[in-house]
Amino acid sequence: FENAFDMDELSVLCLDAQVLDFDLCIDLSKQRNSPCHIIHKIGAHTKICPDADCHSLNMKITDRLFLLACDDVKDCAKYSTSQCDSVFLTVDGAVGYGYDAFCDDFGPLSLGSTFQFFKLIDDTMTLNLQKSIVIKSSLECRALTNLIFLVGSYLMMKFDTDPDEIVKCLAPASDFVVSFKDVSSGPQNFHLYLRDCWAGLWRAKQLGWVQPGFDGFDAAEHAHYGSPLNADLHEIVPGKFIAMRGPVDLPDGQLWRDAAQPDGTHRRDLSPAHCLDALRHFGVQAVVGGNPAQD
Repeated sequence: FENAFDMDELSVLCLDAQVLDFDLCIDLSKQRNSPCHIIHKIGAHTKICPDADCHSLNMKITDRLFLLACDDVKDCAKYSTSQCDSVFLTVDGAVGYGYDAFCDDFGPLSLGSTFQFFKLIDDTMTLNLQKSIVIKSSLECRALTNLIFLVGSYLMMKFDTDPDEIVKCLAPASDFVVSFKDVSSGPQNFHLYLRDCWAGLWRAKQLGWVQPGFDGFDAAEHAHYGSPLNADLHEIVPGKFIAMRGPVDLPDGQLWRDAAQPDGTHRRDLSPAHCLDALRHFGVQAVVGGNPAQD
């Protein structure tokens, strides 16, 4: 997940991969010369070649959890009818798993989305004790990267798997994912890798900022305060440090205002009075402005 594999390394990697044996899926461990292995480098990361005739990536993650990625997530539907002992799930395009980009950024997904995915897998496992769970996805590199992040986070929060073990477990997908980029426009000059994100979650878990299995996590509060319609606020260090968008001095005692932007989008400006309730809720005693005052 941090470096590109050459073809010889990739063949060894694929020989060690545990792969589902679906009739129409390509078994990476048997297709060394398959177009699936046509990749090109972009900066310090790799992604599947847009011109490659690749059909699927299929992986065994745990004894009951599998991942199936196809050129089009709809192509995975054909397996749903033939694998009656499996439950098929997808989060591609589902509510709660989206990412609101500022520019050309696409992730990683929020702690709220990570919690929601954890609950989805855990609850589905509990309700289907005799069945395997197959997560479906498209092979589009950004969608698959976000899904792989969620899968690795699930392993950490459920089984206490550390970042290095997660990288090993999900290695067969390494040539299908890309690094995250920042919100700046123009060429990418900074790469945030999946392992970096898992390492951050691992550290938060070690410090007790997030509990195993997400015990005590208030998903509703996280979604409420994180919404740009309410506060655009996130608790960075529990009980010590929060970050939020700065308020705007609005006329006529307005608490908030929806304003059109030059690019045709809209944003909600929040007054200092509106933000007070959120600041009191988190026990804030000092405020530091990180951007110029707005009138």
